[in-house]
Amino acid sequence: MKTFDGHEKSLLRAAAADVLPESVRGRRKSPYPPTQDPRYERALCDEVRNLLADPDAPVLPLLDTVKARALADRAATAGPLGYARFVIEATLSVNEWLRRYPVRLHLD
Repeated sequence: MKTFDGHEKSLLRAAAADVLPESVRGRRKSPYPPTQDPRYERALCDEVRNLLADPDAPVLPLLDTVKARALADRAATAGPLGYARFVIEATLSVNEWLRRYPVRLHLD
């Protein structure tokens, strides 16, 4: 029943057919709608640059800072980030997690 017409969420799509436009009913399922605003991606790149400039950023020992800076600089000028966006968001998230929780990293 869930995929009776070959699409995911077929039952839900059929139930909402009279209230949703076809463009919404027919689109592929996605985990969450990505923000398409280029200002968001520029802000991500700015945050990575700020993080790299902070000598107390807890995620720094885990990064290749040269590659991270190159990624942020390239992404800021090369259009949509694509997979680089995930890497940047994950880096910022891990840094925030390490700041919030008293975790000590011992890297040898």
